Amino acid sequence: MKDLEISIGLSANLSLIDLRLCAKEFIDFIDGFSDNNNTENYIILTALQDELLVGMIIADKKSNNDDPIINFLPTTSLKLLFVAPKFRNKKIGYLLLNKFIKLQKEEGIAKIQIKLPQHYIKGIKFFQKYNFHEKEKFRNNIILERNIWIDFGIRDADIIDNSFY
Repeated sequence: MKDLEISIGLSANLSLIDLRLCAKEFIDFIDGFSDNNNTENYIILTALQDELLVGMIIADKKSNNDDPIINFLPTTSLKLLFVAPKFRNKKIGYLLLNKFIKLQKEEGIAKIQIKLPQHYIKGIKFFQKYNFHEKEKFRNNIILERNIWIDFGIRDADIIDNSFY
């Protein structure tokens, strides 16, 4: 089988219809996303084969949390990582997630979080494989988190050097 030529990049001109054709009803699970074509508040990263949309990541552009600690540590909420069924198990999810993490590092984001149903074991294992860990469980959901700043040598946001004491 021939290797797929997949291009990963930020979406500039895809419509909600294009996104729905790829991800179908999963788009509706993102609160407020499909209301009035409200895509400007989201980061949309796409995987294209030629001009066919085969996968995507949708995430909040900004953390909309009032907690001062969370706002001190910029956090992105990943809303959806989707790869069309026919293109799964071809590393497209990995390519999307890797590019997304790189973009978030460039933006100075400290953490990435995603909320998944607890019964979605395959998705949980996928994210855990890429250094996401369980932050909390509630109702039937689990929040997974990846600390990006740890990649820069900052551990648990400990920015005060002990040598000052």
